[in-house]
Amino acid sequence: SSETQRSANQISIFLKKHGYFKSDVRYDLSFNRKGNKAKVNYLVVPDSAYRIADVRFRFDDENILARDEFLMNSTDLKKGDVFDIDELDEERDRIQKYLNNRGYYTFSKDYIIYRADSTIGNRQVDVEMIVKPLRTDRTEEGDSLVLTPHPKFFMGDITFFTSYDPARINAIPSDTVLVNGVTFLSNGELEIKPDLLLYLLSFQKGELYQKEKVDQTYRKLSQLAMFRSGNIQMAQQQRDDANVLDCRIYLAPA
Repeated sequence: SSETQRSANQISIFLKKHGYFKSDVRYDLSFNRKGNKAKVNYLVVPDSAYRIADVRFRFDDENILARDEFLMNSTDLKKGDVFDIDELDEERDRIQKYLNNRGYYTFSKDYIIYRADSTIGNRQVDVEMIVKPLRTDRTEEGDSLVLTPHPKFFMGDITFFTSYDPARINAIPSDTVLVNGVTFLSNGELEIKPDLLLYLLSFQKGELYQKEKVDQTYRKLSQLAMFRSGNIQMAQQQRDDANVLDCRIYLAPA
């Protein structure tokens, strides 16, 4: 049946993803005496797995090129390992995490592609990881693309909204307090000391953006029982020829 063949194809695809490029997947059908029930037997004959012969990195972004030595030396992809697409995807995740923690706020693993050449023989594969530059529209119509280096971002103004109501997102807070360069907006007197919220912040204005510090701050704030929810949003700005992220922290009282 078409469903049985589809299942056999899925098994074959799975094996290829994990380095078994020339495996043979067969199946046969057997029916009971009444002929109203069928049993499917799959026979999988895996060939020898293909292994990584060489791993190369190519950085088409001049800013990220400066970090090529570290990224290449810290990779988990090694010569002799069985070729595995899941491990290539994990490598893409690793590079994205590394760059997200070094100012590259807008970078995602979609800018990382890989090429695998299995034609070199002897069941080996050459792997090339390619980090692409930023793609932006040159015109409003979007009919022309320009490639530029990925920008680095620094933390900008930090604002707490301590009386945030998701049902009234356009409501304007009535009170403003400024402490150590951080703005606190509320409706009425603050019910939590600003010093406590400042203590829970893992980043400061002027610092290079690091995703892990933002995630750490979110985890700390989520433990405050007096707020039922919290949300951290970043707004991209351009100031003094620098890329800045204004941070807005919305806390909804319990």
